[in-house]
Amino acid sequence: MNLRAVCCPSCGAPVSVSSRQCRYCRAGLQLSAVDLAVTQRRTVFDFTSGATPHEVASGHPELTVQRDIGLVIALGAGAALRVPSGAPFKDGSARLEGLVLDPDAGMDVGLRFIDAGRAQLGYLLQARPALSEFRVIRFAQVDSTPAGQDVLLPWTACRMLRAMGEVNRIELLAADSLLQVRINDALVARLDDPRFGYGVPMYGASSHGQPARVTLRRFEHGLL
Repeated sequence: MNLRAVCCPSCGAPVSVSSRQCRYCRAGLQLSAVDLAVTQRRTVFDFTSGATPHEVASGHPELTVQRDIGLVIALGAGAALRVPSGAPFKDGSARLEGLVLDPDAGMDVGLRFIDAGRAQLGYLLQARPALSEFRVIRFAQVDSTPAGQDVLLPWTACRMLRAMGEVNRIELLAADSLLQVRINDALVARLDDPRFGYGVPMYGASSHGQPARVTLRRFEHGLL
């Protein structure tokens, strides 16, 4: 869906996807039910090419890049790694493709990441394939240390998630205050949150208990 094409079905006036009523003709709207999709060219990082992204070229000893395999992340118990990548934008999506190799391993993809000096903020979609569940959080951290999070969607069972050792694609989309989640190309959640409106996409992985290994194969992002 192209945001420029969103208009009131009654009078044709431009509206936002979070609008409940047209400001011109006062007609009721239900635009939050639309399915978001990227229509412009995407920026793609193919980790299986063997090239090391400049964001992880230094400073991340837990990361290695292996040709035909991908970006291999080895995390300690309870650790997490998120890598901002790309230019900031308001409305768009970030998609991550990879697989987890341990029961406590998880894949993370985020939007609207903001680096405000010592503090970092953003939206994060987390998936745990071994448990077939995902969640969405609004997080904050200071000096790379978690400082709090708000759960927008708690851990939710998802039959679209494939098992540990199989490739999964997770995607977070945002338009205005509307957030949507796609798992392996299927729309599985719609949320509304106006807190963060602008920032960069990011990718990463988490350990939700014991040490965990994750292999990321592809990361891409694009505008709506």
